[in-house]
Amino acid sequence: MKITEPASFPEIWEKLDSYQRREIICAVIGTGATANPQTVKNWAMGKNRPPVLLVREAVAATVSNVLGVNIPSKILFS
Repeated sequence: MKITEPASFPEIWEKLDSYQRREIICAVIGTGATANPQTVKNWAMGKNRPPVLLVREAVAATVSNVLGVNIPSKILFS
């Protein structure tokens, strides 16, 4: 599914297929924000969020890049 507007991580995650989810997980791990795929899933399901603003911003930039839509960290982790 194509995401066309900014939304929270759980709202976006719900709309993605397994390939897109895996692509986001790999891209976020590639930034060094975390090494654990389960951590990315927890962020995506709204169970928690990165405690450091810089990490939230890096994750938001990565998710934005993968999906092709600008999603500020405040919205992604709202």
